[in-house]
Amino acid sequence: MRVIGNVLRLYSQIFEAILSLMALAMSAVIASSPHQTISVDWLPWSPETLGAWLAGTGVVGLLVVALSRKIPALLALFALAALVVLTRGLFLSSYHFDGPEAMKSAGLLVVGALVAFVGAISFGSGTRR
Repeated sequence: MRVIGNVLRLYSQIFEAILSLMALAMSAVIASSPHQTISVDWLPWSPETLGAWLAGTGVVGLLVVALSRKIPALLALFALAALVVLTRGLFLSSYHFDGPEAMKSAGLLVVGALVAFVGAISFGSGTRR
Protein backbone atom coordinates (compact mmCIF):
# COMPACT_ATOMS: atom_id res chain seq x y z
CA MET A 1 0.00 0.00 0.00
CA ARG A 2 2.86 2.34 0.74
CA VAL A 3 4.14 2.13 -2.83
CA ILE A 4 0.68 2.97 -4.23
CA GLY A 5 0.42 5.96 -1.88
CA ASN A 6 3.83 7.21 -2.95
CA VAL A 7 2.96 6.83 -6.65
CA LEU A 8 -0.35 8.66 -6.13
CA ARG A 9 1.40 11.47 -4.26
CA LEU A 10 3.98 11.85 -7.01
CA TYR A 11 1.27 11.75 -9.68
CA SER A 12 -0.65 14.47 -7.84
CA GLN A 13 2.39 16.73 -7.67
CA ILE A 14 3.23 16.19 -11.35
CA PHE A 15 -0.39 16.66 -12.51
CA GLU A 16 -0.86 19.90 -10.59
CA ALA A 17 2.54 21.21 -11.74
CA ILE A 18 1.67 20.51 -15.39
CA LEU A 19 -1.76 22.10 -14.95
CA SER A 20 -0.11 25.17 -13.43
CA LEU A 21 2.45 25.39 -16.23
CA MET A 22 -0.36 25.14 -18.79
CA ALA A 23 -2.19 27.99 -17.06
CA LEU A 24 0.97 30.11 -17.19
CA ALA A 25 1.49 29.26 -20.87
CA MET A 26 -2.09 30.21 -21.71
CA SER A 27 -1.70 33.49 -19.83
CA ALA A 28 1.48 34.21 -21.81
CA VAL A 29 -0.39 33.61 -25.08
CA ILE A 30 -3.15 35.95 -23.94
CA ALA A 31 -0.63 38.61 -22.88
CA SER A 32 1.15 38.38 -26.24
CA SER A 33 -2.13 38.92 -28.10
CA PRO A 34 -3.33 42.26 -26.71
CA HIS A 35 -5.37 43.17 -29.79
CA GLN A 36 -7.33 39.91 -29.88
CA THR A 37 -9.89 38.68 -27.39
CA ILE A 38 -9.21 35.14 -26.30
CA SER A 39 -12.01 33.29 -24.57
CA VAL A 40 -12.09 29.87 -22.95
CA ASP A 41 -15.79 29.24 -22.59
CA TRP A 42 -15.60 26.56 -19.91
CA LEU A 43 -13.49 28.63 -17.51
CA PRO A 44 -15.43 30.90 -15.13
CA TRP A 45 -13.53 34.09 -15.97
CA SER A 46 -14.36 36.77 -18.51
CA PRO A 47 -12.04 37.28 -21.50
CA GLU A 48 -10.89 40.59 -19.98
CA THR A 49 -9.64 38.95 -16.75
CA LEU A 50 -8.77 35.48 -18.07
CA GLY A 51 -5.04 36.15 -18.52
CA ALA A 52 -4.59 37.53 -15.01
CA TRP A 53 -6.55 34.66 -13.44
CA LEU A 54 -4.56 32.07 -15.35
CA ALA A 55 -1.25 33.69 -14.44
CA GLY A 56 -2.20 33.89 -10.78
CA THR A 57 -3.50 30.33 -10.74
CA GLY A 58 -0.33 29.08 -12.40
CA VAL A 59 1.97 30.84 -9.94
CA VAL A 60 -0.08 29.73 -6.94
CA GLY A 61 -0.16 26.17 -8.25
CA LEU A 62 3.60 26.00 -8.64
CA LEU A 63 4.06 27.43 -5.14
CA VAL A 64 1.62 24.87 -3.74
CA VAL A 65 3.51 22.02 -5.41
CA ALA A 66 6.81 23.39 -4.10
CA LEU A 67 5.42 23.63 -0.57
CA SER A 68 3.51 20.34 -0.65
CA ARG A 69 6.16 18.44 1.34
CA LYS A 70 5.92 20.92 4.21
CA ILE A 71 2.18 21.73 4.01
CA PRO A 72 0.39 18.77 2.38
CA ALA A 73 -3.09 20.25 2.92
CA LEU A 74 -2.32 23.00 0.39
CA LEU A 75 -1.91 20.44 -2.37
CA ALA A 76 -5.20 18.78 -1.43
CA LEU A 77 -7.02 22.13 -1.49
CA PHE A 78 -5.50 23.13 -4.82
CA ALA A 79 -6.27 19.72 -6.33
CA LEU A 80 -9.86 19.99 -5.11
CA ALA A 81 -10.20 23.49 -6.58
CA ALA A 82 -8.80 22.27 -9.92
CA LEU A 83 -11.17 19.30 -9.92
CA VAL A 84 -14.17 21.52 -9.19
CA VAL A 85 -13.28 24.11 -11.87
CA LEU A 86 -12.66 21.44 -14.50
CA THR A 87 -15.78 19.39 -13.69
CA ARG A 88 -18.06 22.39 -13.37
CA GLY A 89 -16.74 24.13 -16.46
CA LEU A 90 -16.61 21.13 -18.76
CA PHE A 91 -19.65 19.11 -17.69
CA LEU A 92 -21.94 21.22 -15.48
CA SER A 93 -22.16 24.33 -17.63
CA SER A 94 -23.57 25.27 -21.00
CA TYR A 95 -20.27 24.34 -22.69
CA HIS A 96 -20.72 22.05 -25.72
CA PHE A 97 -18.14 19.67 -27.14
CA ASP A 98 -17.27 19.58 -30.84
CA GLY A 99 -17.54 15.81 -30.93
CA PRO A 100 -17.05 12.58 -29.03
CA GLU A 101 -13.25 12.85 -29.07
CA ALA A 102 -13.34 16.25 -27.37
CA MET A 103 -15.74 14.89 -24.75
CA LYS A 104 -13.49 11.87 -24.20
CA SER A 105 -10.45 14.13 -23.75
CA ALA A 106 -12.33 16.29 -21.26
CA GLY A 107 -13.46 13.19 -19.39
CA LEU A 108 -9.89 11.93 -19.18
CA LEU A 109 -8.75 15.32 -17.90
CA VAL A 110 -11.38 15.27 -15.15
CA VAL A 111 -10.51 11.66 -14.23
CA GLY A 112 -6.86 12.70 -14.07
CA ALA A 113 -7.79 15.58 -11.77
CA LEU A 114 -9.79 13.20 -9.58
CA VAL A 115 -6.84 10.82 -9.27
CA ALA A 116 -4.60 13.80 -8.46
CA PHE A 117 -7.04 14.85 -5.74
CA VAL A 118 -7.02 11.33 -4.26
CA GLY A 119 -3.23 11.37 -4.35
CA ALA A 120 -3.13 14.77 -2.67
CA ILE A 121 -5.47 13.59 0.09
CA SER A 122 -3.22 10.61 0.75
CA PHE A 123 -0.22 12.94 0.75
CA GLY A 124 -0.48 13.77 4.45
CA SER A 125 -1.39 10.30 5.63
CA GLY A 126 1.10 7.86 7.00
CA THR A 127 4.24 8.39 9.02
CA ARG A 128 7.34 10.17 7.79
CA ARG A 129 10.82 8.84 8.30
